[in-house]
Amino acid sequence: MNGLLPGFLRFNTAKDLIRLGRDHDGGYLVSRSDVDASDTLLSLGVNDDWSFEEDFCGCRDVDVLAYDASVGPGHFLKQAIKSALKVYNPALLWNSLRVLSSYFRFFRGRRRHVRKFVGHDFGGLHCSMGAVLDATESTNLF
Repeated sequence: MNGLLPGFLRFNTAKDLIRLGRDHDGGYLVSRSDVDASDTLLSLGVNDDWSFEEDFCGCRDVDVLAYDASVGPGHFLKQAIKSALKVYNPALLWNSLRVLSSYFRFFRGRRRHVRKFVGHDFGGLHCSMGAVLDATESTNLF
């Protein structure tokens, strides 16, 4: 099976794996040498967990472009307001405020949240992967 794939898709053994991000959905095993060789982190779909991106930047301070049109400051503020109305569950409010605060702390300067969905380019909030790569090249991130 390995011989049928193009070279850039073939599996390579990594002896320097590190875990970045939270346990479960937010975390991944990656090669430390790949992290060290990176200049930019392109992230597609962060939702409310950018722990991988935070840990990556903790290892190597790089530019981050995180694409996800489903969330943003307004979304997180709305979640906090809804949570505040649920006085019987203060943990919801605490979590909403933690996410909102973390969003503003992380996404600033060289770490940008781009409010677009990546897939088919239907215009508006949608763009293609080609457009993402073109945008990163035009801003000299790569």
